[in-house]
Amino acid sequence: MSNEDPRKQTFFKDLEVLVVESLGNARVAYENAFKSLGIERKNVRFAKTFHDALKELDSFEPNLVFSYEVLDQGRYNDVLKKHLKLQPNRINNSFILLTQNDSIDAISKIAQQQVDLVLPIPFTVDSIKALMDKLYEMKSSPSDYRKLINAAYEQVGKDHAKVFEIVEKARELSKGPYETYYLEGLCHFKDKNFEESLKALEKSYTINPKDFNTLKLFFKTYKHQKNYYMALQYSLKLHADYPISPDMLKDLSMVAVAAGKHELILNYYDAYKKVNEPSDEIKDAISAAIVIYARCELEKIEFDKSSIQDLQKNKKYLKALKLIEEASIICATKPAILEKMIIILTQTPDNKTTKFVQVKQKEKFPKYENAPLMDALVADKDSTASQSLKMAIDTLNSGFKSEELFEIIIKRSVDMNRKEESIQEWYEQAIKIYPHMKSRLNKFYNA
Repeated sequence: MSNEDPRKQTFFKDLEVLVVESLGNARVAYENAFKSLGIERKNVRFAKTFHDALKELDSFEPNLVFSYEVLDQGRYNDVLKKHLKLQPNRINNSFILLTQNDSIDAISKIAQQQVDLVLPIPFTVDSIKALMDKLYEMKSSPSDYRKLINAAYEQVGKDHAKVFEIVEKARELSKGPYETYYLEGLCHFKDKNFEESLKALEKSYTINPKDFNTLKLFFKTYKHQKNYYMALQYSLKLHADYPISPDMLKDLSMVAVAAGKHELILNYYDAYKKVNEPSDEIKDAISAAIVIYARCELEKIEFDKSSIQDLQKNKKYLKALKLIEEASIICATKPAILEKMIIILTQTPDNKTTKFVQVKQKEKFPKYENAPLMDALVADKDSTASQSLKMAIDTLNSGFKSEELFEIIIKRSVDMNRKEESIQEWYEQAIKIYPHMKSRLNKFYNA
C-alpha cells in the first residue's frame, strides 16, 4: 500500500465494513484482502445470520456492507433496506452483493442504484481486491451533480421542499438531469400526489426512456391509480430492457390479471423459477396468479362436449392441470389458494390433480377451517351419487356455504331421481343465496 495514492489509502483506512455470510470458511479471504488494502481489522465485523446482521447495523452503522443473496433465516433485502435507511448518502456508503453470475435479482438491484457492485461466487482474495479498487473509482471523485443528487436522496421522505430546492440546483449542472425529475416524482408519489408525480416522471422519461427507477415508479403510480392498462404498458417497457425483479413479481402478477393479460403470468412464473429462495409472499402471489391463468384456460374448454379421450389429447387442458399441481407445491401460507384450485377442478372431469391438491392441503394446512368443504368437493369425484349427496348435505348443514355444495346436492339428487319437491327446495335455496347460479343449474335441472 506504500506506493498507493494517499487518497486511496485514506479511503480504505476509513472504511467500516460488515460482512454478512454464513459459510465461515470465506472469512480468511476477506481478512487477507482487507488487510492488503489497509482496512483496519477493528473496523471489520462479520455476521452469520440475517438477524445477526440487523443487530450489527443497530450498533455498528458500517459504510460498506458485503452480503450474500440468501442468508440464514432471510434474504439480503432487509439488510439492504436498513443500510439505506441508516446511511442514505450513497457517495459515502456502499452495498456489495455476493451472488451467482446469472442472478436476475442482482442485475435489477444494480439498475435501481441500491446495490453498488456484485461479487460473483466463487471469489478469491484477488477478486475481492479488484472489486474494492472498482468501488474506490466509483466513490472517490463524485461530480458536483452527483453530490447534489445524493443529498436530495437523503431528504426523500423527510423534507420534500428541500429535495425540490436541491434538484433545481442540480439541473444547472447536467445536460440530462433525468434523476432530478425522478426524485420530484418520487416525492410527489410519497405525498400521494399522483398526478404531479406522473408529470415529473414524464420529464424524466423524455430525457432517459430506459431509466429503471422512472419506469418502475410509473408502474407503481398507475397501479395506485388502478389504471392497470397503463401500469401494464410501463411494466412491458421496463422488462424490455431489464430482467423481471423478484420484488415486483407480486404486483406484476396482480396487474396482469387486472388488465386481462393472463398470458404474461407465464413470463412472471418463468422469472420466479430463477429466484434464489423466494419469500413466502412471492410464492403465494405467483401461486395465485398461476391458478387464475389455469382457470381462464380451462374455461375455454367445453367439457360437456369433450370425451375423456379428447381431453387427454388437449394440450391446453393438460398444461392447465400441470400448472395447478405446480402452484399447489409453491403455495406457502394461504390455504384459500388451494381451496380455489379444488373449486376450479370441480368443473372438470379430472381426479388425479384434484387428489394431488387435496394431499398438499392436508400436508401444508392440516387445520384449515374449510378442509371439510374441500373434502366434500373431492369426494364428489370418486364417490357414489348417494355417498356424495350425503357428504355434501352434511357439510352444508355443518355451517359451510358454497355454490359447489348446492350444485353437488342438486346434480346428485337428479342422478338418483329423488323426489321433485326435495330437489326444488334445494334449487330455491341455492338461487336465493347465489342468484347467478340459475343458468348453471338449469343445464341439468329444469325448475
